[in-house]
Amino acid sequence: MTFFYHGGQDKYQVEQTLAPDEQMWLDLGKLIRDQVPGKDGKTIPPEVTSGVYQIEDLTHVVLGPLYEAKLIVDKTNGHAFYGCYECCGDDGAVMGTIPINTVVNGVQGQTVWSVSQCHGCPPVNITSAMTSWWTNDTSIATASNAQVYGVAVGSTDNLAEGLISTSGFRTCGQMEGKPSAGTNVTPTIAQNMELWYFNGNSAPGPAAPNFTLGATSITLTAEGVAQGTFAWTVTKGPQNANATFSNGATKVTNTNVNTVQLTSTAQSFATADAVLISLEYTPPGGTTLPAVDYPVEIDAPYKLVGTGTTNAGAETTCQTVPAPVGTAGYQSLVGYDILSFFGVEVSNVVVAENFSNIQVVYQGNNWPGYLAGTAPTTTGAFVDNICVINATIPTSLPPQQPLSGVQVDQAFQTWHVGSVPGSAPGLTVQTDTLRRYQDHGLHAGITSPIW
Repeated sequence: MTFFYHGGQDKYQVEQTLAPDEQMWLDLGKLIRDQVPGKDGKTIPPEVTSGVYQIEDLTHVVLGPLYEAKLIVDKTNGHAFYGCYECCGDDGAVMGTIPINTVVNGVQGQTVWSVSQCHGCPPVNITSAMTSWWTNDTSIATASNAQVYGVAVGSTDNLAEGLISTSGFRTCGQMEGKPSAGTNVTPTIAQNMELWYFNGNSAPGPAAPNFTLGATSITLTAEGVAQGTFAWTVTKGPQNANATFSNGATKVTNTNVNTVQLTSTAQSFATADAVLISLEYTPPGGTTLPAVDYPVEIDAPYKLVGTGTTNAGAETTCQTVPAPVGTAGYQSLVGYDILSFFGVEVSNVVVAENFSNIQVVYQGNNWPGYLAGTAPTTTGAFVDNICVINATIPTSLPPQQPLSGVQVDQAFQTWHVGSVPGSAPGLTVQTDTLRRYQDHGLHAGITSPIW
C-alpha cells in the first residue's frame, strides 16, 4: 500500500505478505502519531491530515486475487463510511527495446512494459504476462520466451501476445496486449587469430620466428553475408590500444568483399583496453543496418618472471649452456619466463638485451667487457648466461661457500622481447643491474613490467 500526501509529492509505503483470506488493516492516525517508519524508513509528518492511496499486488502482473475494501472512520466527528476504488489498468503494452538488434547466431533479450492508468504510477514490467512470442520472418529471426534469436542478416519484426489488465470503476478487466518492435540482424564479426604487437616488428617474422600465438596483422570477416557494402571503422582503445587497416587508415569501405586486414600499432594497456571495430553493412539495394561493434584486444610481451638462479664452476668456454664444469671461473644462469599482458607465455620470439652505464668496481681488473646478446626462445623460457673464466685480476673463481662479496663491475641491463636482430628493438619488459662478482653473477634492482 502506498499513501500519497503533500499533493502527491511524498509517499509512505507499507508492504505485507497476505495469506489466503488474510487482511491488511492500517490505522493511519496511529502511524502518524507514533511516527512508525514505512518500507523505505520514512514516516508521515504530524501535520498531514489528508491524502490518497493505492494498493498493488506485487505477485500477479495482470489480475490477482487481491480485493480492496475499506472502512474509513472519522474518530473526531463520529463519521464512518466506505469508499469505492478505481482499478488501475494497463495503458497498452509496448516492447522495451525498439528496435532490437542482434547478430547472426546471436540472442537478445526483450521485455514488455505498460504504464498504469493511475496518475503518477511508473512503468510496469509485464513481460511475464506475454504467453506467445514470434517474428514476422523466421528466416531472419525467431523469438520465444522473451528472447530474439538471429538467423540471417536482414530486418523483420518481433511480436508478443498476452492478457493485460484494464481499468474500471470497482472492477478490473482484461484485454489482449500485442506489442511489436523492429528487429535487425547484422553480420557476426570474427577474427582468424589473436592480434599482437611487438613495437612495430612483424610476427611471424624476424622478431618472432614460427610464432603461433597470433600475428601482428589479422583478418576480420563479416560472417553470414558475402554481397553488399561493408563500411569498417576502427576506434582507439580507452588506454591507447590501437590498430589500422591494411591501407594505414582507420576507415575502409569494401563492396562485395566481407573481409578486412587489421594491423596493430599499439598494445592494450589495460584489461578493458581494446580497439573497437565498427561495421555498417548495407545489403544490395537495401537499407543500411545498425552498426555492429566488435572489440579486439592487442596482446604483447609484458614482463619477465624469474625462475631461479644457478651457480656452477666453469672452464674451457662460456658459449654453451651449461658450460663444461671446472675451476677456471663460474657460470651463473638467471632464468626467466616471458609473459604477455594477458598472461600468455610468449614462445617463438627473439629476446635481446643491451647494456648502459657500465661501472668499474674493482679497479685495474682485466675481466672481459659486456657483450649484449640476442637469441630466440621456442618455449618462452630463457636464461641470462653470466659467465667468466680465466680472468686473472682478480682471479675468476668457481662459486665459493659462502659466495664472495668481491664485486668486479656492474651494468644497467635492459631486456626486449620481439626484437629484430641487428635492427629494431622489441617491447621493453625488464630493467635491472647486472653485477659480476669474483665467483658469481646476479641481477639486482629488477623492474618488471615497465609499461
